[in-house]
Amino acid sequence: MKKGMFKKLTALAASAVIAGSSGAVYGISGSFEADAADIITAGFDTGTDGWSARGAAKLAVETSSYYSGTGSLSVTGRTDKWNGAALSLAGTSLSAGSSYSFSAAVLQTSGSAADIKMTLEYGSGFQNSYSEVALVTVESGKWTDISNINYTIPEDAGNATLYFEAPDSLIDFCVDSFTVADAGTPSAIVTGKGVVNGSGSSGPDNPGTFIRGDFSGDGVLSVFDLIIGRRKIVNRFAGDSHPTDIRISDVDGNGEFEIADIILLQKFLLHKETKFPDPITTTTTTTTSTTTTTITTSGGGGNGNLMQQMAGDMVNSSPSGFNQKRGGVDYGKEEVVTYQSKDGNCQKKMTVILPPGYNTNEKYPVLYCLHGIGGDNSSMPGMGVGTMLGNLIADGKAEKMIIVCPSMLTGQGNGFGFDQETMRKYDLIREDIENSIMPYMEEHYSIKTGRENTAITGFSLGGREALYCGITHSQYYGYVGGACAAPGIFPTTDKFMTHEGSLKQTGEFKPSVMPEVILISAAQRDDVVGDYPESYHKALQTNGVEHIWNVIPSGDHGNATVDPHMYNFLRYIFKA
Repeated sequence: MKKGMFKKLTALAASAVIAGSSGAVYGISGSFEADAADIITAGFDTGTDGWSARGAAKLAVETSSYYSGTGSLSVTGRTDKWNGAALSLAGTSLSAGSSYSFSAAVLQTSGSAADIKMTLEYGSGFQNSYSEVALVTVESGKWTDISNINYTIPEDAGNATLYFEAPDSLIDFCVDSFTVADAGTPSAIVTGKGVVNGSGSSGPDNPGTFIRGDFSGDGVLSVFDLIIGRRKIVNRFAGDSHPTDIRISDVDGNGEFEIADIILLQKFLLHKETKFPDPITTTTTTTTSTTTTTITTSGGGGNGNLMQQMAGDMVNSSPSGFNQKRGGVDYGKEEVVTYQSKDGNCQKKMTVILPPGYNTNEKYPVLYCLHGIGGDNSSMPGMGVGTMLGNLIADGKAEKMIIVCPSMLTGQGNGFGFDQETMRKYDLIREDIENSIMPYMEEHYSIKTGRENTAITGFSLGGREALYCGITHSQYYGYVGGACAAPGIFPTTDKFMTHEGSLKQTGEFKPSVMPEVILISAAQRDDVVGDYPESYHKALQTNGVEHIWNVIPSGDHGNATVDPHMYNFLRYIFKA
């Protein structure tokens, strides 16, 4: 769940028109106001979006069946009918006694029809109460709308949790496109649409006819397109590298899918803009890409032999099979825990990935793995770091270790903001790890301590923060990595914002104690962070800091870079 990610847009009675690609004219539902309460959505394209398992159920991202986007939330392993997927409403803007519109798409493939229910649980201990939000009979193999557009939360509903269950069976099922909106807001789900086991389409019914901004594919521009579009852009920054139909997502016509497209769509729906610009025609030139793997030797400490060996053993594309689960491999266990952040003055969540055969009689080194902007503790597990580690351990290519995936934002906020206040809260992850997470891990898990047993890496903004933490506080980290590292360690202005800089001078970007490994991985063409990863390579080079700079020819701002980066990094950490 990305709560507070953007303002709810409330549909009023009005209409407008826009021409589609074939010259047809389509209706646009509603005029809109932007100052209502926050909306809640979950798309499950790159993670579980804050949902947790209820009872014995197991949750995962399902990529072969989804209503929209590229994934859904699969619910399996249910041993009792009340087992399912749950979302705590604590801390959201929803209030007892108020009415809201709840909707989602649900799917089951048991071979016969079955009921799926949306329920609100509230109270505490043995005094819990239960209120039915919606109940629907779902045909096997058909994405089905489950909604109640005028559900009133009971007046006494404290400590509320919403959950999905199958009240009459132990079937597996999937949930997608979950939305909470103002009371009376119609559900955007169309029963029968969506992808099931790779068949079907979550886009427009007629692929030859499309409308820029029509992310839902229903032929009408509405608030739901804005919801889906914002979710897609957030997921993209958090690591979703699945392609988006550029004909639909490129609202401003410049050939790219960017935040500017979502801003223009919102302005259009608010009637602040009356049309979209004509698309820019571009000429594509094909060039041959080359692999760049560079080790810069400083002679200033560290483990040059290890980095030399690592540099000569680089993988520069997604390693075949290592990001997919295999039969007979133990992938350990994932635990979601809550801790008190001293520097954020709030409670935060993190996912702890335990290695296969975890035993409290043994001690394990720890890797801190950081997500991209707008992500959370589920993002890097959703990108497959636990699967990668399990396969490498099974093949004898990596040490057994614990991977800790915290939610980086340290302090109150929604995490998806291109402003300096938000970036300062992300920078605080450095202090949060040292002052709160490391002590928590020592108290609750069997870990090896000391910098020789501690590593840090990350993706996008997480790559930036991993480099910031690992280089500036190298007394804590013996191994440092960053993939597709975002700008902001140094003062600069990119296409999103002006960064004040976590460090004011590039000369400050050097470790006090040399890590055994520093690895910076970058895509040859990254249309999100551009050439900014190279600025960190050049700063280390200028400062005489030994490191590996690896450019991945087929990389992107997503798994095509993260997978080879993690493969390279996991094989060499804790081996000095």
